[in-house]
Amino acid sequence: MKKILILIVAAAVYLHYYPSPQLNAWWEEQKTAIDNKFNDVMDTKARVSPSKLLSVMAGDLRKASKNERAYIEQLTESRDNIRNYYNEYCSTGKHNRRLSKNLQLNLCSNIEQHRLY
Repeated sequence: MKKILILIVAAAVYLHYYPSPQLNAWWEEQKTAIDNKFNDVMDTKARVSPSKLLSVMAGDLRKASKNERAYIEQLTESRDNIRNYYNEYCSTGKHNRRLSKNLQLNLCSNIEQHRLY
C-alpha cells in the first residue's frame, strides 16, 4: 500500500514539474468528457421550450419580413438549432445575412435572457 502511494506521489510530482503537452491535452479531453457525462446524469431536464422564443419575440416578428420569420421559426424547432445559432453568431458577434442587425441583436439577447443555448 505504501509503495502504491509513493508511486502516485512520485508521478504527480514528476508531471507537475515536467508537464507534457500531449498528456495535458489528453487530461483536458478526459476531464471534459467526464464533466459532460456528469452533467447528462445530473440534469434536471427543466428548461424553457425553444418555442418560447417565438412568443417573446412576437412584437419583433410582426415587423420582420416573411423570410426572417420563417428562418426564426426554423431555429425554434429544436434546442440544437438554437445552440448552433448562438455559438456561430451570438457568441462571436458575426452578422447573419438572413436577419437584420436589430433583429439579430434582439434574438441573441432573448436567447441569453432565457438561457436557451
